[in-house]
Amino acid sequence: MAEHGDSTKIHVVFLHNKLRKRAEDRYLIDVAIALKEAGHRVTIYTSEFDQSNCFDEVNNISGCLNVCYSGWWLPSSFKFWRSIVMALKMIFFPPEPKPKVIILDVNTIALYLFSLLSDVKTIYLTHFTSLHQAEYYTKFMKITPDLTNAMCLKRANEVIVQSEGLADIFRRSFPGVKRELKILPPCVDTGLWKERIIDISRIVPDIPKPNFLFVCFGPYKKRSNFKLVLDAFEDLLLISAEKIKNNVHLVIGGHCSDSQLEQKIYYNELLEYTKDKPFASQVTFLRQLPTVHKKTLIEESIGVLIPCKHEIFPDTLLAVLSSGRPIVATNTGFAKEVLRHRISGVLVEPTPQMFAAAMYKILTNPAIQVFLSDMGHDVFAKKFSNDIFSRKINGIVS
Repeated sequence: MAEHGDSTKIHVVFLHNKLRKRAEDRYLIDVAIALKEAGHRVTIYTSEFDQSNCFDEVNNISGCLNVCYSGWWLPSSFKFWRSIVMALKMIFFPPEPKPKVIILDVNTIALYLFSLLSDVKTIYLTHFTSLHQAEYYTKFMKITPDLTNAMCLKRANEVIVQSEGLADIFRRSFPGVKRELKILPPCVDTGLWKERIIDISRIVPDIPKPNFLFVCFGPYKKRSNFKLVLDAFEDLLLISAEKIKNNVHLVIGGHCSDSQLEQKIYYNELLEYTKDKPFASQVTFLRQLPTVHKKTLIEESIGVLIPCKHEIFPDTLLAVLSSGRPIVATNTGFAKEVLRHRISGVLVEPTPQMFAAAMYKILTNPAIQVFLSDMGHDVFAKKFSNDIFSRKINGIVS
């Protein structure tokens, strides 16, 4: 029986390997919440669940989503076999009411089993997690899938990716999948992003008051192109008037793990590059960036810089649009896909001089700040808000 007696409302089941605090899990949870708020019954089946490191929505005490275990008795290294067990259990011993849609975030072998033994609709979430380890992003990059993924992804009724750039990578990587991809950018105005900002001095204790703050986020990898931002900041100070240049500050924030040698090396290279510069005291590097810190920095800034030469993941840009702050980005990747130059953001070539010129206009012209902020937030409200996200995923499931 459909929930609330409405025949359009169905039982949607998610299959997921391990629930924890990661971007991929946040995306899955946002999809689940959007479906639940639309009236569907939602259940998440997972083979592993770290309740000490999970999002509030799936917490056993305060969570609003129903989480069940499946395949938990197999070792965590047996992800392939866990996926088989989870799929077979859902096919031969489905919960009540019987699910009409299965959304998968497990090994693609499960798609093959559902297509062979069940008539349920399957939707596969493609995160491209391996690309987060890439040193650089390029316009023509692709991944080399194993035989299982290459063959089984064809069996999905729908495949979801987060951006057009990721869709291009998918098409190059899986040419055998002919069906139209569903593009569903992440929903950023959920979870901790709805919390109030904090006093910025708790994040950057030595920031001047008043200040003109520029911020830049990304992993401590060369693809983030932080050195370009440092060079642009130096050029900006050279062309700025004395009365304001001492109050301009730059924050570069990201995650630098002690266990990741390449991140530590790049972080130390940036510190070494900056320490003898005349503007060294006006730059702050953050090795950790909790959500509330990132939101505070964005909302307290006069501009956010996105220097990655071909950014394919949409999270940071959408977070900035949701906060309504001016954006200066390279004229490639997701920024080019979403922004209109000089309307909802400033798109420039990836050179220090071009970034510095755009930063200078934002710094010296409050009217430009307001215009870019308003237009950027308007783009977010019309294309990427929580309501739009909900409508899209409900349309895909229906």
